[in-house]
Amino acid sequence: MISWQAKALNLFLKQTVKRSIENTKDVNKLRFQMLALDKFVFGTSANIQHSQSVRAGTLCDEIQLKFSNTKKKLLYVHGGAFVFKTPAIHNNFIARLAEPLDLHAIIPDYQLAPEQPFPAALDCSYDIYMSLLDAGTLSNLPAGFKQRGIRVRDEAQSIQPGEFRDVDAPGGNIRDA
Repeated sequence: MISWQAKALNLFLKQTVKRSIENTKDVNKLRFQMLALDKFVFGTSANIQHSQSVRAGTLCDEIQLKFSNTKKKLLYVHGGAFVFKTPAIHNNFIARLAEPLDLHAIIPDYQLAPEQPFPAALDCSYDIYMSLLDAGTLSNLPAGFKQRGIRVRDEAQSIQPGEFRDVDAPGGNIRDA
């Protein structure tokens, strides 16, 4: 059940931020408003390490627990309709996930529309995803399947949306895996 604090925050955001977004037609003004909102973010745990890297030609924020050797990766493509970004809000949200889940999050700082029209940001995110697959750091199957030992035949190729492939399951039956 949602807390009263979350309900109050949602109401506040609906009355202020959402209305502001809906009523603003100028992209630069919208970006300015979102960056102003971004300044009201609280700090994260001292156990979290923030860094930056370049992946597939794009600068990325990286968030993980200090001294963690986790192999779990999260590619987080932030919201904002590929038009604006609020890095502090998104990084804080991901840091709060990274700590209890012990994962390494990668947040691309992709180019925004309208300067780079759609699908530039989507292509950038896809290139980073493919670079993670190529490096062997992401699976081409959802984690639940991977944990049960199910693997895709010819795993070198990632599964495309709507595509079907033969899989190998322990015991020969995917229901028993």
